[in-house]
Amino acid sequence: MKLNQITILLAAFIGLSSCKKENTDNSQKQGYTQYFNGTVNGKAVDIKTEATSRYLQCTACDVESIAGDWTGFTSIDKEAYKVSVVIADDKSGVSKTQRLVFRVFDIKKGVFSLTGTEDIYNPLSSYALVVKQGNTDKYDVFYMADPKKAPFTIEINKYEYNSVSALPTVGGKLNGTLYNTKDAGDAIEIKDATFEVRY
Repeated sequence: MKLNQITILLAAFIGLSSCKKENTDNSQKQGYTQYFNGTVNGKAVDIKTEATSRYLQCTACDVESIAGDWTGFTSIDKEAYKVSVVIADDKSGVSKTQRLVFRVFDIKKGVFSLTGTEDIYNPLSSYALVVKQGNTDKYDVFYMADPKKAPFTIEINKYEYNSVSALPTVGGKLNGTLYNTKDAGDAIEIKDATFEVRY
């Protein structure tokens, strides 16, 4: 009788162990969905990108996508995070894209106000800009905040590391207007945009 009880307990233990392992394997295979949504020049934008490990798994990544890039500055104990969002621009009637790029240096939870005086080439700088793809006979067009107008704001409300990734998950909100650097009458308004990204 004791042998039967031991056999039943051993079988139950093996069954539970294999169930746990199966669940662990499934959770490791699940990807992470990063997103950007909001209003860009009155048009609703909702972009989702599936990411597994460091590789993006998305359809039409060349048309619309979101990706993040973490940089650590060990000598000064600071971190920076850059987010790049590719948004289809259908106003022109041709297949073009515009890329929203924003970067926060010394990133932490809080509100960052950008005035357009930031140096986008300085690795110790925060900035936000939109680059519109130019025609074959024109250069790309750059949009940034205007120092004479209201600042562009980036609110970071999530910046956390977890056991799944060595890279942080970053989330927040964007609001403001970015102006063509050569024609202040041409602007891109980003309203009530939210995002979350890890890769």
